[in-house]
Amino acid sequence: FRRVLFRSLWSADFGTGSQTDLAQRTSFTAARVLGCALDGYSSARPRLKPAVLKSYLNACALLDETFFDDPSQALSILRQVNEQAPSFRPGWAKRLIAETNRYQSLNPAQRKAYAPQFRRLISDVRKLYAELPEADVAEVELVPGRDFYGEVKLVDRAARSDPDNVFVLAARSLEML
Repeated sequence: FRRVLFRSLWSADFGTGSQTDLAQRTSFTAARVLGCALDGYSSARPRLKPAVLKSYLNACALLDETFFDDPSQALSILRQVNEQAPSFRPGWAKRLIAETNRYQSLNPAQRKAYAPQFRRLISDVRKLYAELPEADVAEVELVPGRDFYGEVKLVDRAARSDPDNVFVLAARSLEML
């Protein structure tokens, strides 16, 4: 039953490529989506409606596929997930990851224009989840100048909050570089 349910919630077309490349992309994306499915099926949280879970799984897959490119499609879906399930903490965490990636891809003028909106989003999410480590990592982008101490302080706080969080660990590694 779960296999059929999962198949009806998420599917993807991995296009063409070598057998090895397709196997690797399929495995990686499926593992990420399964992790996101666990977010949606956690007994510690209220159950998501199937349509919201399906959207969340699609956003997770898109976010992984576009991590270093344009996360706008994943962001659009995650905004809908946040509207439809405002108490779903993983949806807010993924949205902050996507917003951080988007912010990093902007040129300096675009960053300056978007910074107040980005700051407001981080503040709003912190009102819901004060200890969300993705909020600390997102805020690193808004630290003025090259305040290395301020950046490390935020990333370290995120790491203390969730020491196994891959996004936090990657951000911390980049900060230390």
